[in-house]
Amino acid sequence: MTGNSAEVKLQRKVPLDRDLIIEIAIAPSDEPRIWLEIPVDDKKKKEEQEDGMVAMINIIPKLPPEAFVNNEIVFVLDRSGSMNGPSITAAIAALSDGIKRIPSSCFFQVVSFGSRFHTLYPKSVPASD
Repeated sequence: MTGNSAEVKLQRKVPLDRDLIIEIAIAPSDEPRIWLEIPVDDKKKKEEQEDGMVAMINIIPKLPPEAFVNNEIVFVLDRSGSMNGPSITAAIAALSDGIKRIPSSCFFQVVSFGSRFHTLYPKSVPASD
């Protein structure tokens, strides 16, 4: 890592037919942050790269406690074929953990998608149930 950037290189070629998970740990901050992943083909200049890039943005709003009353939280769960095995297991565990953390004054819904989408409930339900 140098300055505000870091480069990750895999030790061998890995087919990207499964999720590639890279965990980034940073010092706690309430400032907005963005991470940008740019694939690098060592045989081409950066401006000639054909592959796309991926970005992740993290914004933590400064909200007073009363802002968390009567809100609706919608979880979106990917059930497509690429999620088979450990990926769907991890997604379900994260969903379960997220539902447990919802303030009791809020409502929630789960929308899942694969080749079609489904909702868990006909309409959002109170988190207190």
